[in-house]
Amino acid sequence: MTNEEKERLFLDNIEQKDPLQIVVRGHLFLENELIHLLESIFPQKDCLDPSDLRFPMKVKLVGALGLLPKESLSIYLKFNSLRNKFAHRLDMEITLGEIEKLINSLSKHQSYVFEKRNKDINIEEEYLEYLRDIISIMFVELMGAVENIKKTGYIITDKKMGKRLKSILVNYNLEMNKKMKQKYGVEAHDPEDLKRLKKIKEELEEIH
Repeated sequence: MTNEEKERLFLDNIEQKDPLQIVVRGHLFLENELIHLLESIFPQKDCLDPSDLRFPMKVKLVGALGLLPKESLSIYLKFNSLRNKFAHRLDMEITLGEIEKLINSLSKHQSYVFEKRNKDINIEEEYLEYLRDIISIMFVELMGAVENIKKTGYIITDKKMGKRLKSILVNYNLEMNKKMKQKYGVEAHDPEDLKRLKKIKEELEEIH
């Protein structure tokens, strides 16, 4: 699947009207990109399958390996907590309070992009748009990290790998994540629909 096809599929899934669908489907896309990012730097992929790791461990591993800035990780963990609330509570609903918690978990970098894009939007009227934008920022950030690895490479020695992994993998019992990976059909998008991702990508890049 090309990046453009992936972006179109992502847009299909977060443009849902139901907050539950936005959160669950967005979470699946983020987890897939985390796996893709980790696989892109593992020289011996058969030694550790990122799919075996739970979402928070994937995020922490990405941070420990320096694939994303440390300050960017908080929003991923907060969003995972929100997704888990939906998974365990039948009466769970997205509130303005939940959206504000996500906003407060953004790094300065992520927050700059978010505020620049949403300065004229009323959160009480467009809170789902806020949610879509937060998920989009994480998705574009992860895709950008994967592309960066493809362009620049990632060299890590056994000693360096051991030092970074020791603190997060020692005493950690790997469990198979048996979550069903749903597949969704790609629908035709007007080029205008891709502006959200393109604009976020440009805004993330201009800060570096």
